[in-house]
Order: sequence, then C-alpha cells, then structure tokens
Amino acid sequence: MFDIETFKLWLDAVRKEGFTKKVAILAGVYPLGSAAEAQKLRDTYAEFCIPDKVIERLKKTGDDAAQKKEGIAICAETIKQLKGLEGLRGIHILSGGKEASVPEILAAAGL
Repeated sequence: MFDIETFKLWLDAVRKEGFTKKVAILAGVYPLGSAAEAQKLRDTYAEFCIPDKVIERLKKTGDDAAQKKEGIAICAETIKQLKGLEGLRGIHILSGGKEASVPEILAAAGL
C-alpha cells in the first residue's frame, strides 16, 4: 500500500457498504529499497500503485543507502497514517526479504 489517499477512498466505500463489519481488512505496507525498485514494481505488477511522488522522493535522497533509509521512513509514515482508520483491522508489514528492517520500521512508526 503506497497510495494512502486512494486507499482511504476505497476503505470509505467499503465501510459504507458494511463490509468492514463482515471481514477483517488489513493494509499491506512494504519498505521500498530504492527508486529503481519502486519503478520496477510499478511497471511489473498492476496491483502496485506507487505514485510518482513516492518515486521522486526516493530519487531526491541520493545514493542507495539514503534511498533505503527513505524507503523505511515512507513505510513508517504510511503506517502512522493508516493507524486508527475506521474499518481497518490491522497492518501487515511485507518484508520481502528485508526482515532486518522491520524493527526500525516499527520504532519509526511508534509501534
């Protein structure tokens, strides 16, 4: 989940239809490692809606290490924005081989 505004619109529609009382909805978040990874994911998988502003934000940070750190920051910010949304029952951190970054994400998200 990279596009919080679109997700909020979707969740609002789902909630209005009463589905959030019938099913548990989880938002999946993923720490992007670089702008190149974000672009590849967006180009390869139709279900990865990664806004241009996210890719540009990663690019602007500089080298690979800075982009990785920024990806963790973006992931933590997304979690903070998702917490408490009515109808959302949880957040799933998709580590995708980046398990070592999970504690840093949790700390940055205040969890």
